[in-house]
Amino acid sequence: MSSARELGSPRALGPVPEKPAGAVDLPELIRENAKPFRQVLSQARRAAGARRVQLSVFDKAAGQAQEVLAVGSSSRGRRNCKSEAERTGALGEPAAPVPVDDDERTRLVYRRGRPVWAPLGETGAGRDAPAGRQRGRPRPRHVYVTPVKGTGSVLGALTFHFDVAELDGLRQALCDAFARQAGLLAEEVLLAETAARWAQLLDEARLSVRLLHRLHQFSQDMAVLQDMDEVLVRTLRCVQQAFGVDRAAVFLVDQEQGTVQGKWAITSRGEIVLFAAAFPLETHLLGQIALGRLPHYCVHGSAAGVAGEEGVGEGGMHGGQEPLWLEMPDDDGIFSLRVAVDAAVPMRAGDRPVGVLAVEGFGGPPQLAKRLLG
Repeated sequence: MSSARELGSPRALGPVPEKPAGAVDLPELIRENAKPFRQVLSQARRAAGARRVQLSVFDKAAGQAQEVLAVGSSSRGRRNCKSEAERTGALGEPAAPVPVDDDERTRLVYRRGRPVWAPLGETGAGRDAPAGRQRGRPRPRHVYVTPVKGTGSVLGALTFHFDVAELDGLRQALCDAFARQAGLLAEEVLLAETAARWAQLLDEARLSVRLLHRLHQFSQDMAVLQDMDEVLVRTLRCVQQAFGVDRAAVFLVDQEQGTVQGKWAITSRGEIVLFAAAFPLETHLLGQIALGRLPHYCVHGSAAGVAGEEGVGEGGMHGGQEPLWLEMPDDDGIFSLRVAVDAAVPMRAGDRPVGVLAVEGFGGPPQLAKRLLG
């Protein structure tokens, strides 16, 4: 590998935290907010007179740097492109991560936060021109790699490609200034993403408190009930009021007949109605949920039968199978067996399967439904 000449004085850097589970994906955030980053790279390229500028992101835990955005092109690519859009349009594709400790230059930049100026070889008309048209001297090709820093850590680097042998002080200062600008922009998108995540968690926490308060009241009411039908009816009312669902229904397991049977439902108007439906316990989706063979939370896409989180096929709760029997009131507000529901969870008494509670039109965050309904 080519040796690197270190530029600039070292700066004191704070410890870079390890990437925790569920951490913000900075490369993905940059791609999602690519426009302002591209503007910074384009301005940096023009101001410094660089042939190409690329932004890489550092993953300290993995010890890798990954190019996420770039503007400019090689001399050959520049000749073959007709416009600036052509030169920059295809350069934002993710590149393969590069281990930073395998090369002295990358180690200096990413581990120690210091810029480097390094030769990459020579290029020019004498070497790149087609046969029979060679002229001119080969030009030296160098890169200036300067770290992009956040608060006390190296987030990545800007790499400037030059066709010059030496980097003057003005160009170096410009490159470093644009690296600082890129660092501020990266910090901004990280802060916005973190704030959005905290806001979501806060909303879920507030909703959890309200729901848990209602569920506590519900459990106290249920403690004095003796009749199973009354328990099921109270359950439907609680689910609709606490979770804000439009419709819900309970299905009970009949082990002797090998079926799961619908009995009670609550309409979108809050009315409790009786219905009769039966599906095979061993083969139908409801039976699989009741027996614990499918995860206890099944999200479906829509009435169009889009497969959801657990990969359940088309046909909604109907599952593509006709019921063994079905008697439903003629009511538009009642639970439908022919559309995809939002959630279905098993009801159990100890280790014994009792049935399934299914809801449609859940108004809260799916993660919260999974946690509370489960």
